[in-house]
Amino acid sequence: MSYEERKARGIISLPESLKEAFNNFLSVKRKEWDVYRMQVTTWEVERYMRKL
Repeated sequence: MSYEERKARGIISLPESLKEAFNNFLSVKRKEWDVYRMQVTTWEVERYMRKL
């Protein structure tokens, strides 16, 4: 991908190594998991609120 293509897509820089790319991926997935795990579903409310 050329510099112009990266700039058009808002990509500042690419990872220097596979390790850096993997660490970036893990960081994004951890943030995604934190948002996901904080959601309370209707099923959970119905199942567990009765027991309180």
